Amino acid sequence: MGPKSKKIIKGKLIFLLAVFLIIAAALRYFYVSYTTSPYFTVKKVIILGDKQKSSVDYAAIGKMVVGKNIFKVDLGKVGGYMINNYRELRSVDIKRAFPDSIVAAVRLRKPVAQLLHERYYPIDEERVVLSDVKDSPEKSLPVISGINVNLPKCVGKKIESEALKQALILFKFIKESGILKNHLLCEINAGNLKGMSFSLDEGIEVRIGYEDYAARLENLKEILTDPKIWPSDIGYIDLRFGEPVIGPKWKK
Repeated sequence: MGPKSKKIIKGKLIFLLAVFLIIAAALRYFYVSYTTSPYFTVKKVIILGDKQKSSVDYAAIGKMVVGKNIFKVDLGKVGGYMINNYRELRSVDIKRAFPDSIVAAVRLRKPVAQLLHERYYPIDEERVVLSDVKDSPEKSLPVISGINVNLPKCVGKKIESEALKQALILFKFIKESGILKNHLLCEINAGNLKGMSFSLDEGIEVRIGYEDYAARLENLKEILTDPKIWPSDIGYIDLRFGEPVIGPKWKK
């Protein structure tokens, strides 16, 4: 390679290096401009999604992001904090809304049943106690009784109770059995797991125990759909001992 060729190559390398340095400087300039400009300072938080009553303090998001540069907000950290500290949140999706806003799309846990302790406390399928406490029962939610916990101190927390866990498992089997197409589930009594029972409309008590739910509920379904049997005359149905035992109201 001759001196002329070496000179050309050297010139190209110097040119490329100069271009690289110019681009790097430009990028640095834009980075500093965007991350220090008051135009990109977070001024507000927009909450989208569920709006019903809950124990979630959405102001906590504002405390973490307002006044910060929008590019420097750690979205994952903000979302993780909310999920870890507010159990009533099922999910939260944090996004940037340029130039100066943070949007939080939230989804709250939904009640599936309620517990009674002077007042009625809704719970979700994962046994988290929700804060929409009421003085009278919600007609669309069954009451689960026999759970010995201090409910006022459990709002926003998960109840670690085997009895409640089994009651919700039973509830799932009841829903899947199809019985609730024609009947209303009023209460599940989980005070004694071996003697667990539930009550339907028309005052029917069903004693089911804590095992063989599917088979026992199939027996119950046959009884309730038997044209020779009037549900309004039934006081209780005991499914725990093989052959179902039906007790009339006047012998209950």
